Amino acid sequence: MGKRYYRNKRYDNDYLDDDQKLFIGIAILVVGALIIGGIAWFINNIILPYISWIVGVSGTILLITIGFLVYFKVIKKNNIKKLENFVATNSEAIKKLEELNSRLSLKYVNNQIYLNKTYDIKRDYENVSPQGYLEYCLRENLVKYQQIYDDLVFNKEEYSKYKEEVSKLKNNLYFTKEKCEELKKNLDKCRKYEIDLFESKIIKYTSDISITVTIRYRSKGGRVSLSKKDEFYWNEFCQTLDLLKKFRLDYEVYKRIEAVERAFVTDELRFEIMKRDNYRCKICGASSEDGVQLHVDHIIPIAKGGKTEMSNLQTLCERCNRGKSDKLM
Repeated sequence: MGKRYYRNKRYDNDYLDDDQKLFIGIAILVVGALIIGGIAWFINNIILPYISWIVGVSGTILLITIGFLVYFKVIKKNNIKKLENFVATNSEAIKKLEELNSRLSLKYVNNQIYLNKTYDIKRDYENVSPQGYLEYCLRENLVKYQQIYDDLVFNKEEYSKYKEEVSKLKNNLYFTKEKCEELKKNLDKCRKYEIDLFESKIIKYTSDISITVTIRYRSKGGRVSLSKKDEFYWNEFCQTLDLLKKFRLDYEVYKRIEAVERAFVTDELRFEIMKRDNYRCKICGASSEDGVQLHVDHIIPIAKGGKTEMSNLQTLCERCNRGKSDKLM
């Protein structure tokens, strides 16, 4: 016969009987009702009767606080403005700086230059370098770029003198300790405002030059686009200008400029020249029917200043073109 186990009710704390559950539920409802009733009584008897008074007092305090803040801010701003005006009026260093500014006369120079060239023949794009195109543009406008150089040199010299004078003035500011004691002014504030105002009145100028050269290739259908870019500054600009002012160009400089000039001979221009010359060599009269290859030649060679213009172009066979070389006809 199996053992019987009896449940001891005194030690069973895990379960509540129905009466206990009912008692706890009623207690929760009573406490909840008392809390809700207390909140309702507080709102009805404390807040609602005095809500206008509470809002009025809170609003008044807020407005008074904002008023004081604005008042003190305006007072502080006015005091700062008065002190700044006092410094500007009495500082001999600032007066002398303004006089120095009026005497500074710099020439206007466009020192941000952009040179762009687009080709529709890839061979021309590959042959022309940004350096070569810069040299070409400078040679074609030598007077213009020489003037830019002269103006920049003038500005550099004038601005260097100006900076020296500014440095002397800055080392002799007006508001010293003795002067502030005499005027009964705060030394730190006067000195700060004087330095800030002095710095703000210094003329800022850069005499450097930046030349950005961009070479682009765009196929005739517009499906392929390539580009290459380089930037040149003061040193490169001066070196290039010096090279171009020589009577005879360096070989490398000449070859780069020649590539730019030859790239002006487009397929359309080449066709127009050969059509004009009846597709025959202007020296020997040979044509492609005679088995020769025809070229478009510069009558006045590029080496001697010849341009890519209809009047300076002619059709030559390969042999005559090689024999003519860079000689004048």
